[in-house]
Amino acid sequence: ECELLPGTVFQKGLQQKDAIKLRELFGKRGYLSHPSLPRRANWTLLEPVLTFDVEKHEVEVAYQIVQGRKLWIGEVLFAGSRHTRDRVLRREVSVFPGEEANLEEIRRSLARIQGTRYFSDEMNRLEHRDPTYTFLTDSEDPSRVDVQFEVNEGRVVDFQVSGGIDSNDGAFGVVSVTMRNFDATDRPSSFWRMFGEIYHKDAFHGAGQLVMLEVAPGTQVSRFRARFREPDIFRRHLDPISLDVDLTKRLRIFDTHEEDRGEFRLRLGRSFSYDVSAAIGLRYTTLDLSDLDDSVPPGLTAQAALEDHNFQGPTFDITSRSLDNFLVPHRGYSLRLNSGVYGGVFGGEFDFWSARLVGKWYHPAYEKSDGTEPVLFLKLDSGISQPYGDTDEIPYSERYFIGGTRSLRGFKFREVGPFDPASGEPLGGETMVTGSFEFQYPLHSVVQPGTYKRLESLRGTLFFDFGILDEDAFALDSDELRASVGFGVGLAWPIPITLNFGFPVIEDKEDGTQVFSFSLGGA
Repeated sequence: ECELLPGTVFQKGLQQKDAIKLRELFGKRGYLSHPSLPRRANWTLLEPVLTFDVEKHEVEVAYQIVQGRKLWIGEVLFAGSRHTRDRVLRREVSVFPGEEANLEEIRRSLARIQGTRYFSDEMNRLEHRDPTYTFLTDSEDPSRVDVQFEVNEGRVVDFQVSGGIDSNDGAFGVVSVTMRNFDATDRPSSFWRMFGEIYHKDAFHGAGQLVMLEVAPGTQVSRFRARFREPDIFRRHLDPISLDVDLTKRLRIFDTHEEDRGEFRLRLGRSFSYDVSAAIGLRYTTLDLSDLDDSVPPGLTAQAALEDHNFQGPTFDITSRSLDNFLVPHRGYSLRLNSGVYGGVFGGEFDFWSARLVGKWYHPAYEKSDGTEPVLFLKLDSGISQPYGDTDEIPYSERYFIGGTRSLRGFKFREVGPFDPASGEPLGGETMVTGSFEFQYPLHSVVQPGTYKRLESLRGTLFFDFGILDEDAFALDSDELRASVGFGVGLAWPIPITLNFGFPVIEDKEDGTQVFSFSLGGA
């Protein structure tokens, strides 16, 4: 497990990595390290003994381990969840009574509980205590411990009036009402007491349902959304089936035209494990294209001339993720596949199918003296669309485009080739691959009161972005490769701000470049 090996150069950083790996190795086997455990039960890694040989320029490194006592799980308990149903918490926990204590599974369970956002208050991060866990020892059997997850009920109603400005989307405002731990069956005792009971979590609270209403007008992008999600509609507990109903409307002003898009999505999801889930559903999309510029690509002109822009069909999504923290990850991965088949027997003007796969990987480089961790981050985003039946090519509005602060920094939004030779406008593509390599370094952090946890408030980033966009399906022309390098600074709290400086290293003369991009505020 160790990276510090005989014959290699002694590095303090490798020694610190070995300490982390040894702690994880023993933690998976029931030897735990935690402040709540008694000294005799705690696994401890002491300072290594270094014996130097000056003549040979060598050092012997002796790791010293106090193994402690192997522990087993007695009970799995919850504290602080007075208003939340017990089943809502237990379906996120992957440790059970009688099992060998596994610190990795306990941490994963904690990450999933925190990832629900039922027990968080993002507007009051410094005072609200995030979920944590502790161990309770058994005086009769010192080899057994109860693991207790401690939570603090989060905001009942997340009402936000905010806004921001973005290099891609312009200025926007957001008015949203979100209830992440909603319970449609927990009705108030009367209309007059409704608001007070909601505030005190005595009504419409505790079943893990999601209700969201959002209105976000903007200078370039305006969106309106209503969503309801029930994570366990049949009360299957550890094998839940979810219901998700999502209605959105999005108005977008592009340089060449305006787009009015409405979507209705209905999905049934199934969890196959704590980290893997899939969903099947239906998608119905209405589309209206207007205010076309005089010099627009032929594909856009042809699509706008059609009376019916609607398309519908079945969708299939699959997600796999294992992260140490769902909000600010430092280690782990996430994979998401979204696909759909439209037209044909399902009706609509266009016959095509599409699939998009997004993968993210996080790995801590090392641990700083203050406990924060610089992170190595890798992201790959790929998509394929292909027409079939009576459709010869993917409609312009459904093609892939790259460039901008979210896909290829250093290039303007959607202004990466190939381009239409007549109009000079981007044509989009049926095949797309983009990626990012990042080194994320915490520049400043603050300690959350009541805990030892440090919250990153300022982070610096070094990045390398690349992307390929091809007009045809299942084709990637190396001549279409674009790449950029740069750096960025992000403020996570109290106002989310991201500043990026990207410099193209592989570009085409027709590409639109943009060194500085930013995002201020957000939904």
